[in-house]
Amino acid sequence: MVHHISRTRGPGGVARDFFWYISSDKPIIQKISSDRNADGRLYIGNNWANQGKRCFTKDEISAALYWLLGRFGGADFPLANNVEQLRNGTERNGFGVALYKLNPNTYYAQGSSYLGVVLEHFGILIFVPTAPTIAWRFAEPYATSITERVNEYFKTGK
Repeated sequence: MVHHISRTRGPGGVARDFFWYISSDKPIIQKISSDRNADGRLYIGNNWANQGKRCFTKDEISAALYWLLGRFGGADFPLANNVEQLRNGTERNGFGVALYKLNPNTYYAQGSSYLGVVLEHFGILIFVPTAPTIAWRFAEPYATSITERVNEYFKTGK
């Protein structure tokens, strides 16, 4: 099993290191810590003790990507995961909102910061460094290629 170390996008000290790997048909994502036990789910932790882990399934990832594709096509889309704006329904459409629509939990939706970086590695998303905020675009804005890539990475881990 290959472990990948990645860093979230963010200015200065805002970026966070985390590790992830593929296990049991699901990528495992976790903030670097001493707790590296995997039980076949995609996990994202945002504190050193890994309390309150987020879990994503292949279907949830695909659903969020399709939601984004339907609204943005090949255009750039923002991270859009502000806690207060998600709660009060004023956050603009973006990756965090796509996850929030699947699971109306702000902690879950903020996992978009980590998941976006992993999807860059998969070749599904491209980071847009010139955007005024953290943003991505689809490498190939076609539903079939998104499905194929998500399935391929869940199957092979490469």
